[in-house]
Amino acid sequence: MRFSLACAFALSVTASTVLAQIPYSWSYNRLIAPSPLETVIALSFGVPETDQQQASIQCSIGANWIYADVRLEAEVGGLVDGAVIPVTVMGDGYSEVFEANVERREEGITGVVFAVGLDEPFWLAAVRSSELYYALPGGVETPLLLPGFSPLMGAFLNDCRSIADLRPAPTKAGSVK
Repeated sequence: MRFSLACAFALSVTASTVLAQIPYSWSYNRLIAPSPLETVIALSFGVPETDQQQASIQCSIGANWIYADVRLEAEVGGLVDGAVIPVTVMGDGYSEVFEANVERREEGITGVVFAVGLDEPFWLAAVRSSELYYALPGGVETPLLLPGFSPLMGAFLNDCRSIADLRPAPTKAGSVK
């Protein structure tokens, strides 16, 4: 019995270690639709080809501005879904507090979401830093690693700024026999 428990423990520690070493990376997703309101321009940070994500940044169109919705995984414990809370984002020489909404999801990121204008200092801080940190009130600072983010961010911001002018690639008409 002791051998079985020891083996089970060793396997669980090994599995935890392997899972902790799965590399997170940044990806850029661009799906241009006929309508800008249906177009998807997004950055995500997570394990490729899984639902395991720490961050998602999506281009959004508001009533009078184009901006980015930033979603960050966070422990929201006893906070009510939709509650408005301050989230502090920090980097090399940068600190900003955003008004965020608590978001609980069955799929995707559970945590907070907040709007960032396309010309705000957040983007420059992300380019200058190897990581940003974010914290909820009373919470610990969580690192958001940024290797590989800068070139993807440039493409994201360019596409997001011109979302109204983007057109889907023409499709080749196929013949039906």
